[in-house]
Amino acid sequence: SVQVVFEKILIQLLRNLYKITKKNKLVINGGTAMNCLANGKIVSQTDFQDIYVSFAPGDLGSSIGSVLFNIASRSKKVFRCDISPYLGPSFTKNEVKNYLRSNKIKFSESKNYHKIVARLISQGYVVGWFFDRMEFGERALGNRSILADPRKPETLEKINKTVKFRESFRPLAPAVKEECAESIFILENQKNLYFMDRTVKVKKNWLKKIPSVTHKDQSSRIQMVSKKTNKNLWTLLDEFELLTDTPVLVNTSFNINGEPIVCTPKDAINTFFNSSLEVLCIEGFLIYKNLNF
Repeated sequence: SVQVVFEKILIQLLRNLYKITKKNKLVINGGTAMNCLANGKIVSQTDFQDIYVSFAPGDLGSSIGSVLFNIASRSKKVFRCDISPYLGPSFTKNEVKNYLRSNKIKFSESKNYHKIVARLISQGYVVGWFFDRMEFGERALGNRSILADPRKPETLEKINKTVKFRESFRPLAPAVKEECAESIFILENQKNLYFMDRTVKVKKNWLKKIPSVTHKDQSSRIQMVSKKTNKNLWTLLDEFELLTDTPVLVNTSFNINGEPIVCTPKDAINTFFNSSLEVLCIEGFLIYKNLNF
């Protein structure tokens, strides 16, 4: 009921805003912009043709907005600023390898880790995925993620109950190859769906194919993955598609309930061994738990 009232008020405010501005593009930010369900209805229920929600729409994003506002105020120009969400710390392969060795953690190394991980996920294993610079904001966008097979209905309960230790109803989001998104989801001309900021409907012929990332109302909070901005995750999706004809993976934040998203290799290792995660891929190094390979 709260959601229904919230959407009604939001849509009315935005319709009034359009009447005042006559602009068809909208930037929406703040805690309200965390409401993915409402965001997904703006284009269809208002005259705005395109909306942009940042990768950190809550209070965190205000820090970026204030900087952009000051730059725009000084230059007195309207400009497009494509900021990457991957603004956090990163760790070299040597740093990771030295940490693993110093803590006597067994690992394997392979140049074909994308193929190996794709195969493991297709077999039902849940994988911790740690690469490059950490995401800024509340969404895990593929550098500090838990990945799994969206085709298996039991994936949702498995991750919530034994990995994240949270309520069973909590949804999981799909990461999808950018070029495949329109064939799987009803986008209604919506663009820039890179940050899990909107829900869209799943096409009927895909409802039974990706049940663990499809909500009861047949919607899904998607993250389109671009080869240009996250080649690593895109390549994994591509390998998974070659195996399963499904260019989609479950993507949820790499943490357990009550803890922040992992930041360092130490965080990732601790979370891995304190949850039922079965595989960890950290900067290309593979760590297995209770698996014989």
